[in-house]
Order: sequence, then C-alpha cells, then structure tokens
Amino acid sequence: MGNMKTKLAEDLFFNQQLLQLYMISNKTFIGDYKTAFKGIGLDFYQNRLYSQDDSIRQINWYLFAKLRELYVKEYIEDRNRYNVICLDISKSMFIKIKKPYKMEQALGVALLLLYSSLKVGDNTCFLLFSDDVKLFFPFKKNFNTFFQIFSCLKNLTVDLEASFECHKIFEKLFNILKKRAHIFLVSDFIFRLDEKLLQSLTQKHSLTAITIIDDEERRIDSLLKNRSSFEYSSLLKQETYYETYYKNSSILKKYNIDVVPISSINNPLSTLQNFLRSKRTVN
Repeated sequence: MGNMKTKLAEDLFFNQQLLQLYMISNKTFIGDYKTAFKGIGLDFYQNRLYSQDDSIRQINWYLFAKLRELYVKEYIEDRNRYNVICLDISKSMFIKIKKPYKMEQALGVALLLLYSSLKVGDNTCFLLFSDDVKLFFPFKKNFNTFFQIFSCLKNLTVDLEASFECHKIFEKLFNILKKRAHIFLVSDFIFRLDEKLLQSLTQKHSLTAITIIDDEERRIDSLLKNRSSFEYSSLLKQETYYETYYKNSSILKKYNIDVVPISSINNPLSTLQNFLRSKRTVN
C-alpha cells in the first residue's frame, strides 16, 4: 500500500498568507528582520561634507589634506548573507486535531521568513524535507523568486512519510552548503536528534530552530500518559510528545542554537517579531 498524499494547505490558507505578507511588507517586521540579521560587512558608498552630528572617526583626512574641507566617509551594509529556510513536511506535521494545524503554523512561518529574506536582498534557498530533501530551490536573491516558490507550494502534493529519519537533514545540509549560511529549521522536532551531525553542522553554520507546538496534541498525549489502565500499557512505554519536544529543545540549546517556540495558541508573527527584537538587542 502506497503512502497517502496531501496538499500542504488549502488554497484559502495561501490566499490569506499572501494578504498578510502584503500588509507587513511596509511595516516594522521587515526592519526588525534586517536589523536582527545583519550583513557580513560594510561597503564604501561615498564622501560627503562633514556636519556637526558626524563622528570625527568618519572624517576622510586624505581629502581634508587635499581640499582643505572636511568630508566624511559613508558606508552601506553589505548584505551578502546566505539564508536557508527548511520546512519539515513529515507525517507528524499533518496531524489535525484543532485549528490552527501544525503544518499551517509552520508554513506561515516559513513563508514569512522567505518573504523577509528576499525582500532585503539576502541570498535565499528554500527546501522541504522529511526522511530526505524532497524539494530544493537553490540560492536566489531576486524578490520575484518568492512568487515562484509560493506558486509551487500552493499546488504541491506531498507523500505522508514518518518522521523517524528527519535527523538526516543535518547531514544533507552539511554536504549541500558550501558557504557559511544561516539556517532556519521549521519543524515540530518530533524525531531523534543526532548530536554528532548537529554539532558538525553548527561548527560551520548558524542555526535557528523554530519549533512548532500543538497544545491540543500535547494535552491529549499527557492524558494518555497519565492513564493507568492496562489498555494503555503499550502507549505508556513510548516517549511522549512532551518528552520528545523538551529533550530536543535541551539538545538544541546545548549547542547555543536559538530556539523559537511557536505555539498553536500564539500569533506566529508576534512571536517571531519578539524574537527578532531580542536578537537585535543582543547584537
């Protein structure tokens, strides 16, 4: 019997996401993203006349000696950043108990990051994974790339495959990425984390783990765990959703990886914005 197939989300969901992205495109989220994830350096832009608000450290003394007027050097940020947005499409992401579903939350976050990254001109690639990389969009920085990926995702049908081998994504990323990149991994992290692979990846790249939490799934899981009936004895031996999530969160933090929990009862946009602002403060 073959694997079941499903769409990532309904057309209405995609239409709502596009509307939301248009609404935030000229607001503070893009600015928070740009400030939190700075470029790798500065490029010289121009010399301009000195004003009293300028620092003397910006003065171009060579031009002063030549022209006997004070000029300051202006620089612009070099945003030659490489971002990788990874979306988990394994079977556990499609469990539907109560809206909003995990896949919808995750997809909304991934689209928001993709939109923001391309909007500020970062080199961006996007991939879907389960037991392997299922779909890969190579690095682009043209903003029109967003609409190409969006259209593909809207019409995409995927196989529902178990999450057990999802940890292999760390090995795949290590082999795929040749330049240092920032990886945004969007998943419920209900799979075994291979610490050796994780450590190898974080030595070369930086990683932000965006963990999708279904509060209703966790509540039901906890109820089953607390039942003492013999009927549930096989379930009681299994590691629960709650236990797996917190174990993996601890492992991620052990390697100084930013962990951003997105709960089904919270607004993903607000949660991400709070994270970006906290990161901006640290930076």
